[in-house]
Amino acid sequence: MGSLIEMRSSRFRCSLEAVLEHLDARQLSWCFMAPPPVRFTTQGPVRGPCSHKHKNLESAADCLGEDEALCFTRGKHTDREIFVLEGPSRRKLTPAEAQAVQEHLRRQSAGR
Repeated sequence: MGSLIEMRSSRFRCSLEAVLEHLDARQLSWCFMAPPPVRFTTQGPVRGPCSHKHKNLESAADCLGEDEALCFTRGKHTDREIFVLEGPSRRKLTPAEAQAVQEHLRRQSAGR
């Protein structure tokens, strides 16, 4: 008779094998996939999306700043805002994230 650890691990292995038999390949691939990375984009109701998936908040803020500068040359303001892309879902920035964007844009405009 094996030790308690061996018995528990073999029992786990058996139940895992039973589960794996009932999953198809597509369901099984989701078990081993890493969560999708968080990305950022800018979008507005009139100007539409920037069509980029930025890797970090700073690059999305830069994109927003460039759009604001372009709109300013035409005597307008951008209607775009930054959204967080988490897998298939999209959400607005939290107050802390929005503050970080404002600080980044302030530092960037001070450097010009």
